[in-house]
Amino acid sequence: MDNIIFGLNTVYEALARGHSFTEIIIRKGRSGAKIEKLIELAKKRNIQFHFWAAARFKELAGGFNAQGVAAILKKGARLISDLDQFVERSKPEFVVMLDQLTDQHNLGAIARSAYFFGVDLILTGSKGSAPVDATVHKISSGASLLLPFCNNLKLSRAFEILKNRGYNFYCAAAAGGRPIHKCTFQKPLVLLIGSEAKGVRPHLSRQCTEKVYIEGGNDFDSLNAAAAATVFFYELYQQQLKC
Repeated sequence: MDNIIFGLNTVYEALARGHSFTEIIIRKGRSGAKIEKLIELAKKRNIQFHFWAAARFKELAGGFNAQGVAAILKKGARLISDLDQFVERSKPEFVVMLDQLTDQHNLGAIARSAYFFGVDLILTGSKGSAPVDATVHKISSGASLLLPFCNNLKLSRAFEILKNRGYNFYCAAAAGGRPIHKCTFQKPLVLLIGSEAKGVRPHLSRQCTEKVYIEGGNDFDSLNAAAAATVFFYELYQQQLKC
């Protein structure tokens, strides 16, 4: 189901941003102004749309809260097969590296914030990471379809490639290092974010240029991965505006 996305807003946003579909499927009885806009946009793009009976649509959607809308993609997520070649060609300035982030909802939320704040590439690693699939596309409202992902390398190998290309590495930490608002981030950069359970693995964090953390006002020791990522993205975006 990696080539199918679900949800009215997800499908509409992806269609509006130029993604191509072989077919849009709408549950019979689903109506409203947004459905009409979706159909109008599909017609303009010459994309077929069909109405399915509720039972058939439910079988397609499985456990997804599909909002009565699904779409079959011509192409799935933008998966990078050769990181070094991609960096040479596209020269991404802001790369996010996610260390063993297994929760698809977190990955989807991070992808949405990353796209909004101008991240150029997300690295998830070849093992122990959430797949970039229909769940991620839905949670991200289609942003995960617009961002390039690289998930076919060990992160240690990705680290080596990017270090040789002159990237600066910043490790998101629960505490220790420098507060985020006191850190001047130097591009091109990699922001390394770990899993909620274990954080960034030591062999990766030791290689980073600097550790940075988010100061809070209460006794929780950290935010969840998606919330923390959004704070980091916002700070980097603000620094870029001031340059």
